[in-house]
Amino acid sequence: MRLLIVLAADGHNEGVLRFGTRAASRLGAPDSSVLLAVADRPIDRARAEAELSRAGTRLTSAGISVQAVIRVGDVGRAVAAEVDGGSPCLAVLGDLAERRWRPYRDGASRLADAIEATPCHVAVVRGDSEVSSRILLCDSGVPGKALATRFARDFAGLADHGDRITVLHVMSQMAAGPGAAASDLRADAADLMVGHAPEGEILERGLGSLENLDAVVTPKVRHGMVVDEILAEAKDGDYGLVVIGAFGSGLWRRLLLDDLSRRIVERIDRPLLVVR
Repeated sequence: MRLLIVLAADGHNEGVLRFGTRAASRLGAPDSSVLLAVADRPIDRARAEAELSRAGTRLTSAGISVQAVIRVGDVGRAVAAEVDGGSPCLAVLGDLAERRWRPYRDGASRLADAIEATPCHVAVVRGDSEVSSRILLCDSGVPGKALATRFARDFAGLADHGDRITVLHVMSQMAAGPGAAASDLRADAADLMVGHAPEGEILERGLGSLENLDAVVTPKVRHGMVVDEILAEAKDGDYGLVVIGAFGSGLWRRLLLDDLSRRIVERIDRPLLVVR
């Protein structure tokens, strides 16, 4: 997994460095990983260079070899310019909404724009966080885009021995398939799997994809509005990392899921991994 650790010229990089250092260790990031400092304006370049120097020294002392790069301009485009399309890549970004000179809503929207412009996996680090022992994996069950499968393929290293992964499916007013019964809209995960409901099969596939991970994996179902329930579960379970998918399948569903993903990015209060 190639790693891009993205630094902001105006600081707020402590969480990014902590998360990036731990992710590099767990994912076996190669020497081609990049430490990228992004300055919004040319006038900020000197500050970006200072952040890059400080972070480079810290990562080197931790035994992590990186290529140092400075770019000026939009974060999403800066990251896209460094992405090698031939190999999986994870960009670790800070929370643009934390910038003191920008209103929160504008920063959150700008962060969502940056993620949409970035052609690779993205981890958004909020606060002084690192890879957590509690992971919430929000699987929509879209055919060909099963989140659990993609997580197991590219991010198995994030799940350490004894970590806990919850595979969550939210049942909204619209069921996952035409065969869903009305009673399924009130059922828990165990009932749905035993009854072979469409949502139960989604959870079964998710558990199967993660069975080789050295972690404790648990299925869970919540009922209600998708974004609200994901945010509530993230808070109620005190998860240190929430994992969502970026794309759906088919035009109407892709637009719906992209909108849901964007709203989660803008509202969630903890580290988030957006998987392509």
